[in-house]
Amino acid sequence: MEKIKNVLLVGRENGWEDSPLAKALMLAGVHQARLTVIDVIEGLPSDLRMLVNAAVHIEDLQETAVNYRVEELERLISPIKNTGVRPGVKVLPGKLFVEITREVLQSKIDLLMVPTIAKRTLRRPLFGSLEMHLIRKCPCPVWLIKPTRRKKYRRIMAAVDVYENPESTSLSSRIMEIGASLARMEGSELHVVHAWELFGERTLSGRGGLSRSDVESLAGKVRAEHLDRVTGLVNKYAPEISSERIHFLKGDAASIILQVAKREKIELIVMGTVGRTGLTGFLIGNTAETVLQQVDSSVLAVKPEGFVSPVKL
Repeated sequence: MEKIKNVLLVGRENGWEDSPLAKALMLAGVHQARLTVIDVIEGLPSDLRMLVNAAVHIEDLQETAVNYRVEELERLISPIKNTGVRPGVKVLPGKLFVEITREVLQSKIDLLMVPTIAKRTLRRPLFGSLEMHLIRKCPCPVWLIKPTRRKKYRRIMAAVDVYENPESTSLSSRIMEIGASLARMEGSELHVVHAWELFGERTLSGRGGLSRSDVESLAGKVRAEHLDRVTGLVNKYAPEISSERIHFLKGDAASIILQVAKREKIELIVMGTVGRTGLTGFLIGNTAETVLQQVDSSVLAVKPEGFVSPVKL
């Protein structure tokens, strides 16, 4: 796994101090990285502002709230300060996703870890507005951690896209490297998934005027090219995994990722997010959007190189 120097862990309402903190400590210890626990105190609600009189300033109330939260976080992490990793604490006033993203930019954070506080239901996805904002705007990899009593993952899946372009190749290499490294670190079973398709297959055999045999031949060549690239990634980053754990399937990428994750009881998916690189702003890809809205496992989302956050310092 690429060298990690700075890890930022978001302190949430509850649950974050168990498995997420243990994972953050493990990574910080292995990489000898600095670990910081962050939280943000958002602006006072309007009804409370109405109660503030001339003798009490809003800024004083907010400062009091920030100081109280700092003390609370210090108390929660105090038992782990003798582990060799001495995490720092930072509490900022402002808007949650904005201040977290600014801290990532200012402190050159290599990995942002975000414990989720919701549980997935038929009507509500596992990841809420904060997680989706950070996926879209945070420049570093974002690890969305589902609450669990287990301190280590049993199964990790790397979802790779091996279409022939520099962005896809670079991103898939990072995904494989991170997935394989975490699997070894946690003693997890690593799975690799790739979904391939022949672009416009139905059109080619209809309006395209190609015979069925020609389309099948073309699809066979595309399949062979993709399989060769996936095999190359696996041989480079995880040569030890068996063929049964390489899921090379034809079809819609989001559907296949979700199906394999459910069938294999995957607990962490390492996947990429596709966007406009080199430009301010980020357009999350359809595959990532669909997976994040429906998945019931932790996700480590990796952005393409060249991404520029729309949040400014």
